[in-house]
Amino acid sequence: MEPEDFLGEEMTAAVQKYERMLRENDNLYFDPEEIEDVIDYYIGENKMKRALEAIGFARTLFPFSIDFSIRKAQILSMLGELEEAMLAVNEAESLGPENVDVLMVKGEIFDQQELFDQAIDCYEKALLLSDEKSEIYLSIAYVYQNSGQFEQALEYLERLLEDEPENEQVLYEIAYCYDVMDRPAESIRFYHQYINQQPYSFAAWYNLGVMYNRNMEYDQALWAYDYAILINENFSSAWFNKGNTLMELERYKEAVDCFKKTVELEGQDAIIFCNMGNCYEKLEQMQEARTFYKKASKLNPQLAEAWFGIGVTYDAEGRYTEALTYVKKAIKLEQDDADYWFSLADVYSKLEQREEADKAYAKATEMDVLLWEAWLDWSLLKLQDNDRHRAFEIMEECLQLNPEVHQVHYRLAAYHYLFGSKEKAYTYFENGLTLDFNDHALFLDIAPMADKDDRIQAMINAYREG
Repeated sequence: MEPEDFLGEEMTAAVQKYERMLRENDNLYFDPEEIEDVIDYYIGENKMKRALEAIGFARTLFPFSIDFSIRKAQILSMLGELEEAMLAVNEAESLGPENVDVLMVKGEIFDQQELFDQAIDCYEKALLLSDEKSEIYLSIAYVYQNSGQFEQALEYLERLLEDEPENEQVLYEIAYCYDVMDRPAESIRFYHQYINQQPYSFAAWYNLGVMYNRNMEYDQALWAYDYAILINENFSSAWFNKGNTLMELERYKEAVDCFKKTVELEGQDAIIFCNMGNCYEKLEQMQEARTFYKKASKLNPQLAEAWFGIGVTYDAEGRYTEALTYVKKAIKLEQDDADYWFSLADVYSKLEQREEADKAYAKATEMDVLLWEAWLDWSLLKLQDNDRHRAFEIMEECLQLNPEVHQVHYRLAAYHYLFGSKEKAYTYFENGLTLDFNDHALFLDIAPMADKDDRIQAMINAYREG
């Protein structure tokens, strides 16, 4: 196969010469630069075995070249053949024991083998031998990240940042370390200090926004994203994250505008369309929501969220049979999502397919025992089926798993009140008042006759005044 014209004249000529030699079983001479071009071409074409063959040929011409041994080690490492890669790099090391490139490749192989201490030793030796320390600092940081030592990783990333204060990749790696360590406040302080020195770094403003968002300080996140966009108006990630933050703030129309801008900059994307669908859903514009969910499903038919969103819009319009079809499709793609099963149960219930609803509620609560809304709806389904015993049983199991959820206490209070166990009802009602007084109407919604109960009213008044 002839190399493509865009590769450049020198590389094209080298590859054509090499492949002609192979076809004609000839024996030609190549200088080191020519054979490097051949190797690079095969790597670029992801033909690693051919690249190794070219290296083997190169080593017959230049048996004492460290560079070709290093390239062999790198390719074997990329192929996951780590033992062979280590043999190759050891051979290179025998030719040049204090060669920085050899030490770097050896460190990479040790890192892949999860021999982290040996990898660090290689990189530390390389630091002593090289004046160009930035790449080495980054390699050491990666090893510490891979070994879960994020404090040490930060130390080297910050050293690198001192040498290259505008290195965006380092800023993202620092954000990653703080994120994994769950220390957003420290990260926020770091980015503020950095921005004081580099106020026009859109990457720093962006990462500051990410950390504010992580800390659920959404107004501050929005402020940071706006600065990132002000500095670089075509920074699509900032537009996308700004849209997500606006969703958190329930400013859905503005969020849609941000997602539209992201599409303008990046092109169509299934996740972005899903987010737009979700915004329109929250705005109760179900046809618009469905339009974007369908666009998302066409771009990525494996995206369960898109199919689920379509189902939700049909459910909201009372078109339960259509909703059922799309929720089932979402579950087929993501069978372990408790919310999908909960929605399926709800749709089955609305369609009066009670046995199927019962099974779906059981599945949802099995997958997520903290999904208390599903427990409540499930128990109500059983109550409507005149299975009082099972309704109580479901709520008692829910209470054991969710003892701090006031809605569960109010529901049990209502059930006991309805069926004559008033003392138990009073106890659960008081528990509910203690946990959240403002929601006590939940009890009265199920047991409205209790509104005339003097003891219930006395308890409400006592907690209201307290």
